[in-house]
Amino acid sequence: MSRENAAGNPPLAGLQRWMQAVVVSRRPIDEALADPGASRAVGGARVEQLVRPSATLSPAERVAVYKDMYPLRMVEALEQDYPLLQYHLGDETFEQLVLDYVEAYPSRTWTLNRLGDHLPRWLAEDCPREDAPFLADLARFELAQTEVFDEAPSDVLDGETIARIPSGAWATARLRPIPALRLLELRHAIRPHHDAWEHDRPVPAPKRRATRVVVWRREFTVHWREQPRAEHELLAALAGGAPLAEALEAATARLRARERQDKLFAWFRRWVADGLFAGVDLD
Repeated sequence: MSRENAAGNPPLAGLQRWMQAVVVSRRPIDEALADPGASRAVGGARVEQLVRPSATLSPAERVAVYKDMYPLRMVEALEQDYPLLQYHLGDETFEQLVLDYVEAYPSRTWTLNRLGDHLPRWLAEDCPREDAPFLADLARFELAQTEVFDEAPSDVLDGETIARIPSGAWATARLRPIPALRLLELRHAIRPHHDAWEHDRPVPAPKRRATRVVVWRREFTVHWREQPRAEHELLAALAGGAPLAEALEAATARLRARERQDKLFAWFRRWVADGLFAGVDLD
């Protein structure tokens, strides 16, 4: 049975597939309209049979308006999520990068909020640029900020709650992280590029340096900072659900005996003050 309606027009689903194929194509409008995949979606119908002309535009020109707007909308969407990457690359190079990325990972939903979720992976695995590993680190850093901003709010562990926990319960206690927390291990320095963007300074050259970053949201503000290796690994262990005594034993192996207590208490106070944990689970 034919899926066409009584007037012989293609069904709505076919029209939608045709419109998407034409709009997302990176070829000129006449070539996009002639694409076999697009044509099959509407049973070989010509654009004149599918779109009415306006007072000033032909059917093909009307479709071309949407086709020309599509890549601009993709670029605008990722400019919001990756301003640091855009600043480093410059507008033209960033636009080309976005178009190459969207060709590999086109939008699959009605919203563009998550359009850039695969950009760090694409840069790390598929981008042919020589500086792609550095760009992937920048993208991971910016994606983490977007993710924590979008996370649901949660309770925050406070001093009163900590004071009520019996001292004997701490060894097996597990600290529950807030949802809006991300821990990153990067291969390049991030701070110089963030500062250049923030203060409109010349873009520095990428520098390879192991960098550990914590990103979190407190109320409506996203924060981040770099951390030394021992602090980062302890926080990662606790956020991953390790019992407190087990995580501390592994962390203290990296610290000199005379600095262990002071550093551990300083880190813990800072984490609580920053609101990185939502609560404590006791066995």
